[in-house]
Amino acid sequence: MHAVFRQMYARLWCRLGCLSSLPGTIAHLCQTFEELLVAQGYSVFAHCLKLGLHPLNLAFPWLCSAFEEYLDAEQILLLWDRIL
Repeated sequence: MHAVFRQMYARLWCRLGCLSSLPGTIAHLCQTFEELLVAQGYSVFAHCLKLGLHPLNLAFPWLCSAFEEYLDAEQILLLWDRIL
Protein backbone atom coordinates (compact mmCIF):
# COMPACT_ATOMS: atom_id res chain seq x y z
CA MET A 1 0.00 0.00 0.00
CA HIS A 2 2.83 2.38 0.80
CA ALA A 3 4.36 1.85 -2.64
CA VAL A 4 1.04 2.70 -4.32
CA PHE A 5 0.62 5.85 -2.26
CA ARG A 6 4.22 6.89 -2.93
CA GLN A 7 3.69 6.48 -6.67
CA MET A 8 0.39 8.39 -6.59
CA TYR A 9 2.05 11.19 -4.63
CA ALA A 10 5.03 11.34 -6.98
CA ARG A 11 2.83 11.35 -10.10
CA LEU A 12 -0.08 13.52 -9.01
CA TRP A 13 -0.37 14.97 -5.54
CA CYS A 14 3.11 16.46 -5.21
CA ARG A 15 2.03 19.07 -7.78
CA LEU A 16 -1.01 20.12 -5.75
CA GLY A 17 1.20 22.37 -3.61
CA CYS A 18 2.50 24.32 -6.61
CA LEU A 19 1.01 27.71 -7.31
CA SER A 20 0.83 27.48 -11.07
CA SER A 21 -1.79 27.15 -13.77
CA LEU A 22 0.04 24.23 -15.37
CA PRO A 23 -1.94 20.99 -15.73
CA GLY A 24 -1.81 18.82 -12.63
CA THR A 25 -1.52 21.71 -10.18
CA ILE A 26 -4.21 22.73 -7.72
CA ALA A 27 -5.15 25.90 -9.64
CA HIS A 28 -5.67 23.93 -12.85
CA LEU A 29 -7.58 21.22 -10.98
CA CYS A 30 -9.89 23.85 -9.44
CA GLN A 31 -10.50 25.47 -12.81
CA THR A 32 -11.25 22.08 -14.38
CA PHE A 33 -13.66 21.24 -11.56
CA GLU A 34 -15.57 24.50 -12.03
CA GLU A 35 -15.69 24.16 -15.82
CA LEU A 36 -16.96 20.58 -15.61
CA LEU A 37 -19.55 21.46 -12.98
CA VAL A 38 -20.89 24.37 -15.03
CA ALA A 39 -20.97 22.25 -18.20
CA GLN A 40 -22.38 19.04 -16.68
CA GLY A 41 -24.27 20.19 -13.61
CA TYR A 42 -25.20 23.81 -14.06
CA SER A 43 -28.31 23.48 -11.92
CA VAL A 44 -26.19 22.27 -8.98
CA PHE A 45 -23.71 25.10 -9.56
CA ALA A 46 -26.48 27.70 -9.72
CA HIS A 47 -28.25 26.27 -6.65
CA CYS A 48 -25.05 26.44 -4.59
CA LEU A 49 -24.49 30.05 -5.63
CA LYS A 50 -28.11 30.89 -4.78
CA LEU A 51 -27.49 29.51 -1.28
CA GLY A 52 -24.33 31.61 -0.98
CA LEU A 53 -22.00 28.65 -1.27
CA HIS A 54 -19.31 28.49 -3.87
CA PRO A 55 -18.99 24.89 -5.08
CA LEU A 56 -15.21 25.08 -5.05
CA ASN A 57 -15.28 25.87 -1.32
CA LEU A 58 -17.03 22.55 -0.82
CA ALA A 59 -14.82 20.56 -3.18
CA PHE A 60 -11.41 22.06 -2.37
CA PRO A 61 -10.74 19.90 0.72
CA TRP A 62 -11.69 16.79 -1.27
CA LEU A 63 -9.30 17.75 -4.06
CA CYS A 64 -6.41 18.50 -1.70
CA SER A 65 -6.73 15.28 0.26
CA ALA A 66 -7.62 13.15 -2.78
CA PHE A 67 -10.79 12.17 -0.89
CA GLU A 68 -8.66 10.36 1.71
CA GLU A 69 -10.56 11.80 4.68
CA TYR A 70 -14.00 11.44 3.09
CA LEU A 71 -14.17 7.95 1.58
CA ASP A 72 -13.73 4.44 2.92
CA ALA A 73 -10.48 2.67 2.03
CA GLU A 74 -12.24 0.45 -0.52
CA GLN A 75 -13.79 3.47 -2.24
CA ILE A 76 -10.43 5.26 -2.35
CA LEU A 77 -8.80 2.27 -4.01
CA LEU A 78 -11.57 2.14 -6.62
CA LEU A 79 -11.05 5.84 -7.28
CA TRP A 80 -7.28 5.36 -7.64
CA ASP A 81 -7.89 2.51 -10.08
CA ARG A 82 -9.87 4.89 -12.29
CA ILE A 83 -7.29 7.67 -12.03
CA LEU A 84 -4.31 5.48 -12.81
